[in-house]
Amino acid sequence: MMKKQGLDLTGVKSPTYNLSWDNMVRLKNEAYDEAVGTAMTLLLSIPVKVVVERYNWEQEDVERFCEDILDEYEKFDAGDMTLEDLQHYVFEHCGVKFERK
Repeated sequence: MMKKQGLDLTGVKSPTYNLSWDNMVRLKNEAYDEAVGTAMTLLLSIPVKVVVERYNWEQEDVERFCEDILDEYEKFDAGDMTLEDLQHYVFEHCGVKFERK
């Protein structure tokens, strides 16, 4: 017997929703845009937090860093560089290799 807030929901079916193809695509795109926006905020905010808290960067340096980071994201988005290009560059110049598990 399943109860929710004191109600007996035994035998109650879950609601069925009918979506048009356009609505389904719109909902998928909205979810995608929200996920990308959240990921970008996280990927930009963590490095900024680190350089401010651990390396005591001044506001002017942080602003320039953020502009440069955004420029690099735009280059990637425009297809001017690939993920493999970035991985190779970071490894060759910094000795750091990021890998997926």
